[in-house]
Amino acid sequence: MGKKTQEKSVAFFERNSWYHRTKALQDNGIVKYGKKGGFSSQAEAEASYRK
Repeated sequence: MGKKTQEKSVAFFERNSWYHRTKALQDNGIVKYGKKGGFSSQAEAEASYRK
């Protein structure tokens, strides 16, 4: 039997467009999370995330 490996996508679909999560370290040491969106495809959102 072979194992199926399924890669989890970093992109998600919400409100008729694709998004990905963001994570930024601020000067005061606090981590701020957000999301960047408006992409027309999952591939575009994933490419933006990897950039």
